[in-house]
Amino acid sequence: FVLQRGQFSFAYRVAAAAGVPTSALILVHISDGNIYRAAMASSTAHYPRWRAAFRQYWVADAPLAELPASAAAPGDHPGRDFAPTLQDAADGGHVSWIPIGMNPQWVRLSPYLASRAIPLLPASARRLPLTFLGSTDKSDRLQRIGEVNAVLATLDAILPEPLRVFHRRGSVACYGEGCADERYVNETLESRLCLQLPGSSVESNRLYEQLEGGCVPTIVEEWGPGEAAVGTTPTYGAAATADVRAAFAPLTLVTGTPPPFITVPRVSDLPTALAPLLASHDALDALQARVVEWWGRAKRHYADAMESAVCPPNK
Repeated sequence: FVLQRGQFSFAYRVAAAAGVPTSALILVHISDGNIYRAAMASSTAHYPRWRAAFRQYWVADAPLAELPASAAAPGDHPGRDFAPTLQDAADGGHVSWIPIGMNPQWVRLSPYLASRAIPLLPASARRLPLTFLGSTDKSDRLQRIGEVNAVLATLDAILPEPLRVFHRRGSVACYGEGCADERYVNETLESRLCLQLPGSSVESNRLYEQLEGGCVPTIVEEWGPGEAAVGTTPTYGAAATADVRAAFAPLTLVTGTPPPFITVPRVSDLPTALAPLLASHDALDALQARVVEWWGRAKRHYADAMESAVCPPNK
């Protein structure tokens, strides 16, 4: 079953009508990211009922004081373990994280990128040094781009030309089967470093699309998620850092160490992190090669995890 949180009860009725226990079924939870963090327990309570559960988005657990009392004792789980927080559910083996992945246009492009029918240029040969290719009309993104540009101005004296964030103004949202944004694809393939700015959640499709396009993710941990359209406010400081680190923590499972992204605690740390890459094409291309290699391993890792759950070895 591939479900949103509000569809669990429907799935239980369907399974019961078919005479199939959910303990024999796989759940893929199309989860709700950072938006409903305080209701996390109402989702985690369901995971032990399934043979295996996978969810999108990993967020810092809400303090138990924020959770509704009803979430701590779900009446439809007699005799089953109950995990009151997301981390408890993971520690109990009840749920695993999966990336939200790419939009359909990038899925269709993947075979051509893998075969190099569409070439992945070395980072040093790409036209755009640093980009943000998402919408800029939400989540303090224009303000954050401005802050990046301000700190990068300190490098002007040592660079052949000023380094600023290439971006589009306004909404550039493009989702689903009907999306065919060739400009976005081309700009991704022409980008060396891709700034990741949160929206309603830290994780976005762009992260995986830009990995597929050979662009090095660049992350500022002090900028957290939040979006007025879904009733949340962008976070900053320690709360933001906790959200960002929680969102990307599952990626360490690929190799046992954090992915080779450019990750800085504060925006003021960007010049120090970027200067060596801007000064050396070899260093930049070597980092890109590590990112591309890591992304190939990541795709195999999560595909193998899903295959093992659906078709367990020796069964």
